[in-house]
Amino acid sequence: MRVVALAVVLGCNSSAPPEPDGTPSLSTPRAAVAASAAAPSSPAALPAAPGAAPYPPAGAPPAAPRGILGPVEADRYVKVNARPTVKLLDPGAEPRAPLTYAFAAGKRALGARIQARGRMTTEGSPSTPTQVPRTVMIMDVTTGGRDPRGEVRVEGRLRSLGFDGPPDPTLHDQGVVQGMGAMFPRLEGLTMSYAASPKGHLRDFARKLPEGAEDLMNDATTCAQPFVFMTVPLPDEPVGPGARWHVVTRLDFTGGDFLYFTTYTLEAREGNRADLVFNLVQLIGDPAVVPPLPPGIRGRFVSSESSGEGRSVIDLTSAAPVSSTVSLHSFLGMGIVLGLGDKEVSSTLQVDASYETFRPAP
Repeated sequence: MRVVALAVVLGCNSSAPPEPDGTPSLSTPRAAVAASAAAPSSPAALPAAPGAAPYPPAGAPPAAPRGILGPVEADRYVKVNARPTVKLLDPGAEPRAPLTYAFAAGKRALGARIQARGRMTTEGSPSTPTQVPRTVMIMDVTTGGRDPRGEVRVEGRLRSLGFDGPPDPTLHDQGVVQGMGAMFPRLEGLTMSYAASPKGHLRDFARKLPEGAEDLMNDATTCAQPFVFMTVPLPDEPVGPGARWHVVTRLDFTGGDFLYFTTYTLEAREGNRADLVFNLVQLIGDPAVVPPLPPGIRGRFVSSESSGEGRSVIDLTSAAPVSSTVSLHSFLGMGIVLGLGDKEVSSTLQVDASYETFRPAP
């Protein structure tokens, strides 16, 4: 769900060569590629603008000028990498029962299909929309045994990553296609892990890149998104059909300080299966905390308008969902300073994205 955050991570961390005068370059096909690989979307059904996002008043995110809370205000909601705050808004109809994970040890495959289109602009540079071919990744998710606290260690290993069908040369930039095609095999074998509690609270995130792929850390963060956010934080109270709860999560593993305000609604439950719908808004905590930028470039966030909605079917015995779909819209602004000067250049990245997770055949 939080792939919105990665749009700016990858869009800004391009590996373009310097301009002829030695000034680092911000315009590169990889910026657009990374934006879309990081944030998926179906061009046939792009989400509405952030201002139109249907957010229930009781679970609305705080007012934030230009989408930036500031570090002090953000700390009032949740500390960086701390346990997410979960607040029940409506317990739903009877009968009610607790929603609690009972993770079963074992191995299961998780697939994700990702598609996106984006536009990156830099002051004084033309803006060209980029549509990225749909990609598909398969991860092997292994859940360990429970410790005395009831937590389990969950590890995902990227088994395969590639295009979901041949790219269309009439739609997709060939430089983007070639760059992605060269990157895919280098990321296979990437491992990611975390500890998960029975209520879906995650901690101790870790990543390990394949040998020789250390330069692909931001791309690895992209691949980690469906894995890291597949487990839904659950309320402590018993709930029934129609229950709603609000979750605030704050993570910096993407390199920025992002807060996610998400409202979940329980549509139905049958045994260990729960059908959820959700909507979310992303805000920025400390605008000075930014993803790694190319050498000679420094920057800060100046605005964020990012929201999304989706659906997830979870299995309370598994860290991996049965299925999920997400539609996202992100518009992120940065002030960039190139080289040794002090003039700030305006740069924006807009991404319309969607992705779906599924359980592939063994």
